[in-house]
Amino acid sequence: MRTGFRHFTLLLTAFLVLDSGALGATSTVQDERGSLQDLARAARTQRLADLARLESVISETLASMTSALKTSDGAKVRDLRKDLIGLGPAAAELLVPHIDPGEDASATVPVQDGEVVVGNTEYQTRRLLASNVTLVLLEIQSAAITDDLLAMVRASNPRAAANALRVLARSPEAERVVPQLELILNSARGQNATLRGQALMTLSKLGGPEATAYLTAALKEDNTDLVTAAMQALAQTANRDAAPAVLTLLNSQGSQIYLRELLAYYIAVPDLCVREHQEGLVGLVTRRTLPRESGALVLDTLRELDLAPDRSVKKQIEDLQDTPNRDLSEAAMAWLASRGDRSSRRRLLAGYDQFIDDNEDNPQGYLARGQVLYRIRDYNDALRDYRKVILDPRDAGRNRIAYTGAAKCSARMGKFKDAQELLQRSPLTADELNRLAGDRAFAEMIQKDKYRAIFQLDPIDS
Repeated sequence: MRTGFRHFTLLLTAFLVLDSGALGATSTVQDERGSLQDLARAARTQRLADLARLESVISETLASMTSALKTSDGAKVRDLRKDLIGLGPAAAELLVPHIDPGEDASATVPVQDGEVVVGNTEYQTRRLLASNVTLVLLEIQSAAITDDLLAMVRASNPRAAANALRVLARSPEAERVVPQLELILNSARGQNATLRGQALMTLSKLGGPEATAYLTAALKEDNTDLVTAAMQALAQTANRDAAPAVLTLLNSQGSQIYLRELLAYYIAVPDLCVREHQEGLVGLVTRRTLPRESGALVLDTLRELDLAPDRSVKKQIEDLQDTPNRDLSEAAMAWLASRGDRSSRRRLLAGYDQFIDDNEDNPQGYLARGQVLYRIRDYNDALRDYRKVILDPRDAGRNRIAYTGAAKCSARMGKFKDAQELLQRSPLTADELNRLAGDRAFAEMIQKDKYRAIFQLDPIDS
Protein backbone atom coordinates (compact mmCIF):
# COMPACT_ATOMS: atom_id res chain seq x y z
CA MET A 1 0.00 0.00 0.00
CA ARG A 2 2.81 2.37 0.90
CA THR A 3 4.57 1.47 -2.35
CA GLY A 4 1.42 2.17 -4.32
CA PHE A 5 0.95 5.50 -2.57
CA ARG A 6 4.60 6.41 -3.24
CA HIS A 7 4.17 5.55 -6.93
CA PHE A 8 1.05 7.69 -7.11
CA THR A 9 2.90 10.57 -5.43
CA LEU A 10 5.74 10.38 -7.95
CA LEU A 11 3.30 10.36 -10.88
CA LEU A 12 1.45 13.35 -9.45
CA THR A 13 4.71 15.22 -8.92
CA ALA A 14 5.86 14.46 -12.46
CA PHE A 15 2.52 15.59 -13.85
CA LEU A 16 2.69 18.84 -11.88
CA VAL A 17 6.25 19.47 -13.09
CA LEU A 18 5.32 18.78 -16.70
CA ASP A 19 2.21 20.87 -16.40
CA SER A 20 4.09 23.76 -14.88
CA GLY A 21 6.72 23.39 -17.65
CA ALA A 22 4.02 23.44 -20.29
CA LEU A 23 2.49 26.51 -18.74
CA GLY A 24 5.93 28.11 -18.65
CA ALA A 25 6.55 27.19 -22.28
CA THR A 26 3.21 28.62 -23.31
CA SER A 27 4.05 31.81 -21.52
CA THR A 28 7.49 31.93 -23.19
CA VAL A 29 5.98 31.40 -26.67
CA GLN A 30 3.50 34.15 -26.03
CA ASP A 31 6.29 36.43 -24.86
CA GLU A 32 8.39 35.58 -27.90
CA ARG A 33 5.43 36.10 -30.24
CA GLY A 34 4.84 39.46 -28.69
CA SER A 35 8.52 40.31 -29.03
CA LEU A 36 8.52 39.34 -32.74
CA GLN A 37 5.46 41.47 -33.37
CA ASP A 38 7.12 44.35 -31.58
CA LEU A 39 10.26 43.85 -33.67
CA ALA A 40 8.21 43.74 -36.88
CA ARG A 41 6.41 46.93 -35.90
CA ALA A 42 9.70 48.59 -35.06
CA ALA A 43 11.27 47.45 -38.32
CA ARG A 44 8.25 48.70 -40.28
CA THR A 45 8.41 52.04 -38.50
CA GLN A 46 12.14 52.26 -39.21
CA ARG A 47 11.59 51.43 -42.89
CA LEU A 48 8.97 54.15 -43.18
CA ALA A 49 11.29 56.61 -41.47
CA ASP A 50 14.17 55.62 -43.78
CA LEU A 51 11.88 55.92 -46.80
CA ALA A 52 10.73 59.35 -45.71
CA ARG A 53 14.34 60.47 -45.27
CA LEU A 54 15.25 59.04 -48.68
CA GLU A 55 12.30 60.80 -50.31
CA SER A 56 13.38 64.04 -48.66
CA VAL A 57 16.98 63.65 -49.89
CA ILE A 58 15.80 62.86 -53.43
CA SER A 59 13.39 65.79 -53.43
CA GLU A 60 16.08 68.22 -52.27
CA THR A 61 18.61 66.86 -54.78
CA LEU A 62 16.18 67.12 -57.69
CA ALA A 63 15.30 70.67 -56.67
CA SER A 64 19.00 71.56 -56.67
CA MET A 65 19.43 69.87 -60.04
CA THR A 66 16.53 71.85 -61.49
CA SER A 67 18.17 75.08 -60.36
CA ALA A 68 21.50 74.00 -61.83
CA LEU A 69 19.83 73.14 -65.15
CA LYS A 70 18.22 76.56 -65.31
CA THR A 71 21.62 78.20 -64.93
CA SER A 72 23.37 75.69 -67.26
CA ASP A 73 25.75 74.65 -64.47
CA GLY A 74 26.90 71.36 -66.01
CA ALA A 75 29.48 70.58 -63.32
CA LYS A 76 26.86 70.94 -60.57
CA VAL A 77 24.43 68.72 -62.48
CA ARG A 78 27.09 66.00 -62.83
CA ASP A 79 27.86 66.15 -59.09
CA LEU A 80 24.16 65.84 -58.24
CA ARG A 81 23.81 62.86 -60.56
CA LYS A 82 26.64 61.17 -58.68
CA ASP A 83 24.84 61.92 -55.39
CA LEU A 84 21.68 60.24 -56.64
CA ILE A 85 23.60 57.23 -57.94
CA GLY A 86 25.24 56.95 -54.52
CA LEU A 87 21.82 56.41 -52.92
CA GLY A 88 21.80 52.97 -54.55
CA PRO A 89 18.98 50.60 -55.56
CA ALA A 90 16.75 51.75 -52.70
CA ALA A 91 16.26 55.05 -54.53
CA ALA A 92 15.37 53.53 -57.92
CA GLU A 93 11.62 53.11 -57.36
CA LEU A 94 11.35 56.65 -56.04
CA LEU A 95 13.20 58.04 -59.08
CA VAL A 96 11.19 56.31 -61.82
CA PRO A 97 8.31 58.83 -61.84
CA HIS A 98 10.81 61.61 -62.45
CA ILE A 99 11.84 60.31 -65.89
CA ASP A 100 8.44 61.48 -67.11
CA PRO A 101 8.66 65.21 -67.93
CA GLY A 102 4.87 65.46 -68.29
CA GLU A 103 3.03 67.11 -71.12
CA ASP A 104 4.13 70.35 -72.74
CA ALA A 105 1.11 72.55 -72.18
CA SER A 106 2.29 75.02 -74.80
CA ALA A 107 2.26 72.30 -77.46
CA THR A 108 -1.55 72.51 -77.51
CA VAL A 109 -1.66 76.29 -77.96
CA PRO A 110 -3.48 77.02 -81.26
CA VAL A 111 -2.07 79.14 -84.04
CA GLN A 112 -2.47 82.82 -83.24
CA ASP A 113 -1.51 85.68 -85.54
CA GLY A 114 0.50 83.32 -87.71
CA GLU A 115 2.70 82.14 -84.84
CA VAL A 116 2.72 78.87 -82.93
CA VAL A 117 4.10 78.47 -79.45
CA VAL A 118 6.21 75.33 -79.72
CA GLY A 119 7.69 75.08 -76.26
CA ASN A 120 8.43 76.82 -73.00
CA THR A 121 11.40 77.14 -70.71
CA GLU A 122 9.72 75.31 -67.84
CA TYR A 123 8.99 72.26 -69.97
CA GLN A 124 12.50 72.23 -71.43
CA THR A 125 13.88 72.19 -67.88
CA ARG A 126 11.58 69.29 -66.96
CA ARG A 127 12.79 67.40 -70.03
CA LEU A 128 16.42 67.94 -69.05
CA LEU A 129 15.69 66.85 -65.49
CA ALA A 130 13.98 63.70 -66.76
CA SER A 131 16.99 62.94 -68.99
CA ASN A 132 19.38 63.31 -66.08
CA VAL A 133 17.31 61.04 -63.84
CA THR A 134 17.33 58.53 -66.71
CA LEU A 135 21.14 58.61 -66.66
CA VAL A 136 21.04 57.92 -62.92
CA LEU A 137 18.79 54.89 -63.35
CA LEU A 138 21.04 53.60 -66.12
CA GLU A 139 23.82 53.42 -63.54
CA ILE A 140 21.74 51.95 -60.70
CA GLN A 141 20.31 49.12 -62.86
CA SER A 142 17.69 47.86 -60.42
CA ALA A 143 15.47 44.86 -61.18
CA ALA A 144 12.84 46.27 -58.80
CA ILE A 145 11.73 48.89 -61.34
CA THR A 146 11.20 46.63 -64.37
CA ASP A 147 7.41 46.50 -64.09
CA ASP A 148 7.13 50.25 -63.50
CA LEU A 149 9.25 50.95 -66.58
CA LEU A 150 7.24 48.59 -68.79
CA ALA A 151 4.02 50.20 -67.61
CA MET A 152 5.47 53.61 -68.48
CA VAL A 153 6.32 52.44 -72.00
CA ARG A 154 2.74 51.27 -72.52
CA ALA A 155 0.89 54.19 -71.01
CA SER A 156 2.97 57.35 -70.78
CA ASN A 157 3.71 60.17 -73.17
CA PRO A 158 6.38 59.59 -75.82
CA ARG A 159 9.18 61.32 -73.90
CA ALA A 160 8.58 59.22 -70.80
CA ALA A 161 8.33 56.04 -72.87
CA ALA A 162 11.63 56.86 -74.61
CA ASN A 163 13.37 57.39 -71.25
CA ALA A 164 11.89 54.17 -69.85
CA LEU A 165 13.14 52.24 -72.88
CA ARG A 166 16.64 53.66 -72.40
CA VAL A 167 16.70 52.36 -68.83
CA LEU A 168 15.25 48.99 -69.85
CA ALA A 169 18.11 48.57 -72.33
CA ARG A 170 20.38 47.90 -69.33
CA SER A 171 17.90 45.86 -67.35
CA PRO A 172 19.39 43.01 -65.29
CA GLU A 173 16.24 41.06 -66.23
CA ALA A 174 16.74 40.84 -69.98
CA GLU A 175 15.07 37.42 -70.20
CA ARG A 176 11.89 38.94 -68.72
CA VAL A 177 11.99 42.25 -70.57
CA VAL A 178 12.52 40.90 -74.11
CA PRO A 179 9.15 39.06 -74.38
CA GLN A 180 7.34 42.09 -72.96
CA LEU A 181 8.98 44.37 -75.50
CA GLU A 182 7.93 42.03 -78.29
CA LEU A 183 4.32 42.30 -77.11
CA ILE A 184 4.62 46.09 -77.06
CA LEU A 185 6.12 46.08 -80.55
CA ASN A 186 3.37 43.86 -81.92
CA SER A 187 0.69 46.09 -80.44
CA ALA A 188 2.39 49.21 -81.87
CA ARG A 189 2.43 47.98 -85.49
CA GLY A 190 1.21 50.66 -87.85
CA GLN A 191 0.80 53.15 -85.02
CA ASN A 192 3.68 54.90 -83.29
CA ALA A 193 6.70 54.54 -85.57
CA THR A 194 8.97 56.44 -83.17
CA LEU A 195 8.06 54.22 -80.21
CA ARG A 196 8.56 51.12 -82.36
CA GLY A 197 12.01 52.27 -83.40
CA GLN A 198 13.02 53.01 -79.81
CA ALA A 199 11.69 49.64 -78.63
CA LEU A 200 13.64 47.85 -81.38
CA MET A 201 16.77 49.69 -80.26
CA THR A 202 16.22 48.57 -76.67
CA LEU A 203 15.58 45.02 -77.84
CA SER A 204 18.85 44.99 -79.78
CA LYS A 205 20.82 46.40 -76.83
CA LEU A 206 19.46 43.70 -74.54
CA GLY A 207 20.67 41.14 -77.06
CA GLY A 208 20.29 37.39 -76.91
CA PRO A 209 18.92 34.87 -79.41
CA GLU A 210 15.27 35.84 -78.90
CA ALA A 211 15.92 39.54 -79.49
CA THR A 212 18.04 38.86 -82.57
CA ALA A 213 15.35 36.51 -83.94
CA TYR A 214 12.72 39.24 -83.63
CA LEU A 215 14.94 41.87 -85.27
CA THR A 216 15.97 39.66 -88.17
CA ALA A 217 12.33 38.66 -88.70
CA ALA A 218 11.50 42.37 -88.90
CA LEU A 219 13.91 42.70 -91.86
CA LYS A 220 11.59 40.46 -93.88
CA GLU A 221 8.50 42.58 -93.26
CA ASP A 222 6.82 44.49 -96.07
CA ASN A 223 7.04 47.67 -94.03
CA THR A 224 9.72 50.20 -94.94
CA ASP A 225 9.60 52.03 -91.60
CA LEU A 226 9.89 48.79 -89.63
CA VAL A 227 12.80 47.48 -91.71
CA THR A 228 14.57 50.84 -91.46
CA ALA A 229 14.14 50.93 -87.67
CA ALA A 230 15.36 47.34 -87.31
CA MET A 231 18.45 48.04 -89.43
CA GLN A 232 19.22 51.17 -87.42
CA ALA A 233 18.96 49.17 -84.20
CA LEU A 234 21.23 46.42 -85.51
CA ALA A 235 23.79 48.97 -86.71
CA GLN A 236 23.86 51.04 -83.53
CA THR A 237 24.30 47.94 -81.37
CA ALA A 238 26.75 46.25 -83.78
CA ASN A 239 24.69 43.06 -83.72
CA ARG A 240 26.98 40.47 -85.29
CA ASP A 241 24.48 37.62 -85.19
CA ALA A 242 22.23 39.42 -87.68
CA ALA A 243 24.82 39.39 -90.52
CA PRO A 244 23.18 36.57 -92.54
CA ALA A 245 19.80 38.32 -92.43
CA VAL A 246 21.41 41.63 -93.40
CA LEU A 247 23.05 39.93 -96.41
CA THR A 248 19.66 38.56 -97.47
CA LEU A 249 18.19 42.07 -97.28
CA LEU A 250 21.17 43.48 -99.22
CA ASN A 251 20.60 41.01 -102.06
CA SER A 252 16.82 41.47 -102.13
CA GLN A 253 14.98 43.52 -104.72
CA GLY A 254 14.59 47.13 -103.67
CA SER A 255 17.36 47.00 -101.06
CA GLN A 256 18.74 50.32 -102.32
CA ILE A 257 16.17 52.18 -100.23
CA TYR A 258 17.98 50.90 -97.12
CA LEU A 259 21.44 51.80 -98.41
CA ARG A 260 22.42 54.19 -95.62
CA GLU A 261 21.28 51.75 -92.93
CA LEU A 262 23.16 48.91 -94.62
CA LEU A 263 26.34 50.97 -94.84
CA ALA A 264 25.97 52.00 -91.18
CA TYR A 265 25.76 48.31 -90.25
CA TYR A 266 28.98 47.46 -92.06
CA ILE A 267 30.73 50.45 -90.51
CA ALA A 268 29.69 49.08 -87.10
CA VAL A 269 30.95 45.54 -87.84
CA PRO A 270 33.52 46.00 -90.63
CA ASP A 271 35.11 42.58 -90.26
CA LEU A 272 31.79 40.96 -91.24
CA CYS A 273 31.80 42.73 -94.61
CA VAL A 274 33.47 39.76 -96.29
CA ARG A 275 33.35 38.76 -99.95
CA GLU A 276 29.60 38.06 -100.26
CA HIS A 277 28.71 41.33 -98.58
CA GLN A 278 31.23 43.34 -100.62
CA GLU A 279 29.87 41.79 -103.80
CA GLY A 280 26.35 42.71 -102.76
CA LEU A 281 27.31 46.35 -102.14
CA VAL A 282 29.33 46.73 -105.35
CA GLY A 283 26.53 44.95 -107.19
CA LEU A 284 24.19 47.77 -106.22
CA VAL A 285 26.60 50.18 -107.90
CA THR A 286 27.29 48.19 -111.05
CA ARG A 287 23.60 47.42 -111.62
CA ARG A 288 22.99 51.20 -111.73
CA THR A 289 20.14 50.88 -109.24
CA LEU A 290 21.45 53.70 -107.07
CA PRO A 291 21.10 57.47 -107.41
CA ARG A 292 24.10 59.27 -108.93
CA GLU A 293 25.75 60.23 -105.64
CA SER A 294 24.97 56.98 -103.79
CA GLY A 295 27.31 54.82 -105.86
CA ALA A 296 30.25 56.98 -104.80
CA LEU A 297 29.06 56.71 -101.19
CA VAL A 298 29.27 52.90 -101.36
CA LEU A 299 32.83 52.95 -102.69
CA ASP A 300 33.89 55.63 -100.21
CA THR A 301 32.52 53.48 -97.37
CA LEU A 302 34.37 50.40 -98.61
CA ARG A 303 37.55 52.49 -98.86
CA GLU A 304 37.07 53.82 -95.34
CA LEU A 305 36.59 50.30 -93.98
CA ASP A 306 39.94 49.30 -95.52
CA LEU A 307 38.82 45.74 -96.23
CA ALA A 308 40.83 43.09 -98.02
CA PRO A 309 39.01 42.92 -101.37
CA ASP A 310 38.02 39.86 -103.31
CA ARG A 311 39.57 39.72 -106.79
CA SER A 312 36.18 39.97 -108.50
CA VAL A 313 35.25 42.98 -106.38
CA LYS A 314 38.50 44.74 -107.28
CA LYS A 315 37.91 44.03 -111.00
CA GLN A 316 34.43 45.57 -110.83
CA ILE A 317 35.79 48.68 -109.13
CA GLU A 318 38.59 48.98 -111.72
CA ASP A 319 35.94 48.99 -114.46
CA LEU A 320 34.07 51.79 -112.69
CA GLN A 321 37.03 54.17 -113.23
CA ASP A 322 35.85 54.74 -116.80
CA THR A 323 32.21 55.42 -116.00
CA PRO A 324 30.89 58.79 -117.28
CA ASN A 325 29.67 59.56 -113.74
CA ARG A 326 32.56 61.70 -112.47
CA ASP A 327 31.73 61.24 -108.79
CA LEU A 328 31.63 57.47 -109.19
CA SER A 329 34.75 57.41 -111.36
CA GLU A 330 36.73 59.41 -108.79
CA ALA A 331 35.43 57.22 -105.96
CA ALA A 332 36.66 54.14 -107.83
CA MET A 333 40.09 55.70 -108.45
CA ALA A 334 40.28 56.82 -104.81
CA TRP A 335 39.51 53.28 -103.62
CA LEU A 336 42.24 51.84 -105.84
CA ALA A 337 44.77 54.61 -105.00
CA SER A 338 44.20 54.06 -101.28
CA ARG A 339 45.29 50.48 -101.84
CA GLY A 340 48.57 51.56 -103.46
CA ASP A 341 47.56 51.67 -107.13
CA ARG A 342 49.91 54.36 -108.50
CA SER A 343 48.25 54.55 -111.90
CA SER A 344 44.88 55.30 -110.32
CA ARG A 345 46.50 57.90 -108.05
CA ARG A 346 48.02 59.73 -111.02
CA ARG A 347 44.73 59.67 -112.91
CA LEU A 348 42.84 60.89 -109.87
CA LEU A 349 45.16 63.82 -109.08
CA ALA A 350 46.01 64.88 -112.64
CA GLY A 351 43.17 67.36 -113.04
CA TYR A 352 43.72 68.91 -109.62
CA ASP A 353 47.47 69.24 -110.17
CA GLN A 354 46.87 70.94 -113.52
CA PHE A 355 44.39 73.40 -112.02
CA ILE A 356 46.88 74.37 -109.30
CA ASP A 357 49.68 74.78 -111.86
CA ASP A 358 47.45 77.15 -113.84
CA ASN A 359 46.05 78.94 -110.78
CA GLU A 360 48.80 78.87 -108.20
CA ASP A 361 47.26 81.62 -106.05
CA ASN A 362 43.76 80.15 -106.01
CA PRO A 363 43.16 78.42 -102.63
CA GLN A 364 40.15 76.56 -104.04
CA GLY A 365 42.48 74.25 -105.96
CA TYR A 366 44.47 73.38 -102.85
CA LEU A 367 41.27 72.73 -100.91
CA ALA A 368 39.90 70.40 -103.58
CA ARG A 369 43.18 68.50 -103.87
CA GLY A 370 43.50 68.31 -100.08
CA GLN A 371 40.09 66.64 -99.93
CA VAL A 372 41.16 64.06 -102.51
CA LEU A 373 44.49 63.40 -100.79
CA TYR A 374 42.66 62.85 -97.52
CA ARG A 375 40.38 60.31 -99.22
CA ILE A 376 43.37 58.23 -100.32
CA ARG A 377 45.01 58.47 -96.86
CA ASP A 378 47.88 60.71 -97.93
CA TYR A 379 47.49 62.75 -94.75
CA ASN A 380 50.83 64.57 -94.89
CA ASP A 381 50.25 66.00 -98.38
CA ALA A 382 46.61 66.73 -97.59
CA LEU A 383 47.66 68.65 -94.47
CA ARG A 384 50.05 70.81 -96.54
CA ASP A 385 47.25 71.73 -98.94
CA TYR A 386 44.82 72.50 -96.11
CA ARG A 387 47.38 74.78 -94.42
CA LYS A 388 47.78 76.79 -97.64
CA VAL A 389 44.03 77.39 -97.64
CA ILE A 390 44.04 78.40 -93.96
CA LEU A 391 46.64 81.10 -94.73
CA ASP A 392 44.12 82.77 -97.08
CA PRO A 393 41.41 84.40 -94.94
CA ARG A 394 39.25 85.67 -97.83
CA ASP A 395 36.61 82.92 -97.67
CA ALA A 396 35.29 81.97 -94.21
CA GLY A 397 33.37 78.96 -95.50
CA ARG A 398 36.43 77.60 -97.25
CA ASN A 399 38.50 78.14 -94.11
CA ARG A 400 36.04 76.14 -92.00
CA ILE A 401 36.48 73.16 -94.32
CA ALA A 402 40.27 73.56 -94.35
CA TYR A 403 40.58 73.78 -90.56
CA THR A 404 38.38 70.69 -90.19
CA GLY A 405 40.36 68.79 -92.81
CA ALA A 406 43.70 69.74 -91.28
CA ALA A 407 42.51 68.66 -87.81
CA LYS A 408 41.31 65.33 -89.21
CA CYS A 409 44.67 64.73 -90.89
CA SER A 410 46.50 65.45 -87.63
CA ALA A 411 44.17 63.18 -85.67
CA ARG A 412 44.58 60.37 -88.21
CA MET A 413 48.34 60.61 -87.77
CA GLY A 414 48.00 60.50 -83.98
CA LYS A 415 48.99 64.16 -83.54
CA PHE A 416 46.12 64.95 -81.20
CA LYS A 417 47.63 68.12 -79.73
CA ASP A 418 48.05 69.58 -83.23
CA ALA A 419 44.45 68.63 -84.03
CA GLN A 420 43.26 70.31 -80.84
CA GLU A 421 45.14 73.54 -81.61
CA LEU A 422 43.72 73.64 -85.14
CA LEU A 423 40.19 73.23 -83.85
CA GLN A 424 40.75 75.90 -81.19
CA ARG A 425 41.90 78.37 -83.85
CA SER A 426 39.13 77.45 -86.27
CA PRO A 427 35.96 79.51 -86.83
CA LEU A 428 33.81 76.46 -86.00
CA THR A 429 30.95 76.98 -83.56
CA ALA A 430 30.48 74.93 -80.38
CA ASP A 431 27.70 72.92 -82.05
CA GLU A 432 29.89 72.21 -85.08
CA LEU A 433 32.74 71.07 -82.85
CA ASN A 434 30.38 68.81 -80.91
CA ARG A 435 29.17 67.18 -84.13
CA LEU A 436 32.78 66.46 -85.12
CA ALA A 437 33.00 64.09 -82.14
CA GLY A 438 31.06 61.61 -84.27
CA ASP A 439 33.62 61.69 -87.10
CA ARG A 440 35.66 58.49 -87.29
CA ALA A 441 38.84 60.56 -87.68
CA PHE A 442 38.52 61.68 -84.05
CA ALA A 443 37.40 58.33 -82.61
CA GLU A 444 40.68 57.67 -80.80
CA MET A 445 41.20 61.29 -79.81
CA ILE A 446 37.91 61.61 -77.90
CA GLN A 447 38.83 58.63 -75.75
CA LYS A 448 41.36 60.86 -73.99
CA ASP A 449 39.84 63.19 -71.40
CA LYS A 450 42.25 66.07 -72.06
CA TYR A 451 40.93 66.44 -75.62
CA ARG A 452 37.21 65.97 -74.98
CA ALA A 453 36.52 69.58 -73.98
CA ILE A 454 37.29 70.87 -77.49
CA PHE A 455 34.37 68.75 -78.74
CA GLN A 456 32.11 70.03 -75.93
CA LEU A 457 32.13 66.56 -74.35
CA ASP A 458 32.08 65.74 -70.64
CA PRO A 459 35.01 63.77 -69.18
CA ILE A 460 34.58 60.01 -69.59
CA ASP A 461 34.41 59.40 -65.84
CA SER A 462 31.84 62.13 -65.19
